[in-house]
Amino acid sequence: PAGVPNTILFDYKAKTAEETLSLYILKTANSTLEMGHIELAKKFYAAGNVEKALDEYKALIYTIPTLDIFYEPVIKVLVEKEQYERAMAILFDALKFQRSAYVYKWIGQIYLVNNFTEKGIAFLEASDKLESKDPDVLFNLTRAFYKLSQFSKGDSYLERLKKLGAGSQAIQTLQEFKLSVQNAANEQ
Repeated sequence: PAGVPNTILFDYKAKTAEETLSLYILKTANSTLEMGHIELAKKFYAAGNVEKALDEYKALIYTIPTLDIFYEPVIKVLVEKEQYERAMAILFDALKFQRSAYVYKWIGQIYLVNNFTEKGIAFLEASDKLESKDPDVLFNLTRAFYKLSQFSKGDSYLERLKKLGAGSQAIQTLQEFKLSVQNAANEQ
C-alpha cells in the first residue's frame, strides 16, 4: 500500500557471507560494490577457496576493466598458484583496454618464468618506457640480458637499478648470475 515503507532489506535474514556483505552494502553507505567484491575475495582466499576468490576479483575487472588496481590481486593469486596461462589470458585481455606498465610488466615476467626470454624482454622494455623506475622491471631486464649473454645491455639496466637504491642482495644476486653465465660460456 502507498505510504508504507519497504523494510524487506531490514527484515531479510542473510544465510551466507555473500548475502551478509550485500545487505551491509545496500543498507549502509559505508561500503561500495567494489569493496564488497574485495572483501569476499579475501574471505574466500583465507578459507582456501581460490576459485571463488578469483571469481570475485574477476568481477571487479569486468566492472571496470581499465583500472590496474583490479588486476593486481587476481594476477597475484594466479602467479602464486603458478597458473601462468590463466594469468596471461587475463593480461592480454587487459591490453584491449589499456597499455599500462603494470600489464606489460607482468606479461614480460611470466614470459621469463616460462623461458621465453626474448618475448619477456620485449614486454618488460615496453613497461620500462611507460614507468622507468620500477625496480622489478629493471631487475628482470638485467637478468634476462645476462641470460642471453648480452652483458653490456644487462649492465646498463643494473646501473639504473643501483641508482634507484636497490638493495645490496638484489645487486649481489645479479652480479653472481652474470658470473655464472660468463663462467658457463667460458667452459664451453
